[in-house]
Amino acid sequence: MNALLASLLIVSPLAQAPDLSKKISFERVAMPAKRLVQELGQTLGLNLDTSAQVAPDVLVVRFEGVSGQEALDRIALAINGEWQDEEGVKRLIRPAGNANREAATERQARIQVIREAIKKRVDGLNKKRTDPKVDTEELDMDFGFMGGQVDVDKHIVLLASRLNPADLAGADTDSRIVFSSTPNRMQKLLPGNLEPIVADMVAQHNKIAAEAAAQPDKEPENEMEKQMREWMKLTGRGQKPTRIEGRPSKLLLIAEPQEFIGGVTVTLRLFDTKGKVVVEGSTMLGESRFIEEAVEMAEGREKPAPAPAKDDAPIEFTATTKELTKIFNSFTENQQRAALSPEVEGKLLRPDLHDPLSFAVSESFVFSAKHKKLNLVGLLPDTMTSMLDLFFDKTLTVNGFLDSLKDHEEVAATTKDGWLMVQPKFPASARNSRVDRLALTKLVGAAKARGAVNLDELAAYALTSPSPFEDSAAMTYLMLFAPNSMQMGMTGMVDWDAIRLYGTLSPDQKRSMAAGSQVPYSSLDVRQRGILEKMMFGPGANLKVVDPAAAPKTEFGFAELIMSFASQSASDFREEPTEAMPNGLPSAGYFKADISREPVGRAIGNDPMLAFAFMGADELAMFRMMKEDPNMAMMAGMMPSIEKMRVGERTNIHLRFFARDDVALERTLQDSRIDQNAPVYAMNDLPQAFKDKIEKRLQDFKKSPFPFFGLGGMRAEPPAN
Repeated sequence: MNALLASLLIVSPLAQAPDLSKKISFERVAMPAKRLVQELGQTLGLNLDTSAQVAPDVLVVRFEGVSGQEALDRIALAINGEWQDEEGVKRLIRPAGNANREAATERQARIQVIREAIKKRVDGLNKKRTDPKVDTEELDMDFGFMGGQVDVDKHIVLLASRLNPADLAGADTDSRIVFSSTPNRMQKLLPGNLEPIVADMVAQHNKIAAEAAAQPDKEPENEMEKQMREWMKLTGRGQKPTRIEGRPSKLLLIAEPQEFIGGVTVTLRLFDTKGKVVVEGSTMLGESRFIEEAVEMAEGREKPAPAPAKDDAPIEFTATTKELTKIFNSFTENQQRAALSPEVEGKLLRPDLHDPLSFAVSESFVFSAKHKKLNLVGLLPDTMTSMLDLFFDKTLTVNGFLDSLKDHEEVAATTKDGWLMVQPKFPASARNSRVDRLALTKLVGAAKARGAVNLDELAAYALTSPSPFEDSAAMTYLMLFAPNSMQMGMTGMVDWDAIRLYGTLSPDQKRSMAAGSQVPYSSLDVRQRGILEKMMFGPGANLKVVDPAAAPKTEFGFAELIMSFASQSASDFREEPTEAMPNGLPSAGYFKADISREPVGRAIGNDPMLAFAFMGADELAMFRMMKEDPNMAMMAGMMPSIEKMRVGERTNIHLRFFARDDVALERTLQDSRIDQNAPVYAMNDLPQAFKDKIEKRLQDFKKSPFPFFGLGGMRAEPPAN
């Protein structure tokens, strides 16, 4: 009754308003804004809450000797919002106009990066043309020129300079924009007189083709060169060019944003009269600081060490963060993985209560603010957990941490008037890529209960959260509890859009798919069509010319498996989505699935290299080949040993999304299920059917043309006498 009376007094308009000029002390590590402001409200004697849009924002704060009003004002400033007085509630909101302006500002920033990149490239070309003393080697490195090939990069730059940078940037990072000499409904016009550019490329190509034809074929000088030639042949590269006959039929310029490294990749493709690609190349426009730092490292350039500073101290991390550091060091140093203590494991299993940003990141901010006697409000993007030095640098200091924020890719930090204010540089993107804490809690809880997650559980998570490769806040949890959520065996990394589409399918659609029937695009709802359109037309879309009557190939050689991870050149106009589907998703289009089942095992042990070890016949055959072949002794010495496995079943769902009768997008989903109480087998005592399939795949791999890419000379040194 007393508690009820107190709460009524707080919210009653007749009650005396709390004194917000009163100084307070209040400190919280990162947590969702809704919970943080409610706890602050208890300190202030106010009923505080947030709007639904602001609720998932993640805040870290430290208030020491500041008024309640200033604390509220600073929080509103950090989220670009305001406090709205409602009946009995003071609610933190972000007006729609503010959110829209943030998104518009981000888009303008992307456009400006591309505009400046084009100008830099054009200026370089002009300088190279007019000044014979220009260091051509430096320009060649910048533009990515390659000897013996058409100077495609130059033509991409010249064509891009004719375009509006806003068109190159696209509407968002999911856009893939295609410019064409003869555009259809799905393409934009490539403006200006294209004849000189096309003629120059054809002339260069034909000159190179003539020179190549005059050169006799040489036998490879060594095994590595032989294997490299085979690789280039399989990937459609490295073949002798043939003369372009007749006038090319079409020129395309394709812009694809690069979410992880910034900028946009621009690809040029020139098609002959038969619709075959005869000239192709790509270049980056608007590289991020990530690329610049990689170049600095490659060239051996080091940043000058900061001068020793006063008022510094090593950051003191909690026992939880220290334990997590130990765990991650075991991954990076290939050590036996340390076991999680029950206390830390309990925290990691509840990211809804113990936020992913509440450990090293929050502790660094709070400790630094306290050491510098600063008050703090930080609105943190999930990408802050990519600051790996927080895990691996055991001597991280306050000044070192604050210095790292000065030119940080993700956040802007300002220190003024006794305040450290931290905000995302890209707040709209940060909101869009925020992992759903409750969904993550459910996923890791399911993984803990059974040792892995199944396809249905993964799809439910994917529908509310970004890929862990986009959102590093979830990566820690998935690596520790659900490693199979990031890797589909030997078929490559998880395709999150395919997972999302699977998660939206109705029971009837899944039954049709399981029966091998066609699922027509006309049966898809708005959400499903949106996901499919991103898969078919978005960045990374790679259509293949297929035989619709043939069953998809499910067993591959080593080279083909490696190719599934590598980008491949287009060879046919039908492989371009906007050519295969000139009016968008075809009304008569459909997808179908070929479903197979096979045994799958999970290694028993804590070795960090086995964390991803849900291993079917392909993976185990590859593992055996590398361990047993003497040519691979050096590599084999770094690989763990598998002595025992639990065995379950893997369902392979090979999906083909047809753009037309002979063109499809292919994706594979796997659902590996191994009961924690499943029987344990020694490796030499696996079920016979499993052993037979492993042996068959091992022999297939041994027939692959170049399984070791010239590493045969890397034999282990014999032991010393």
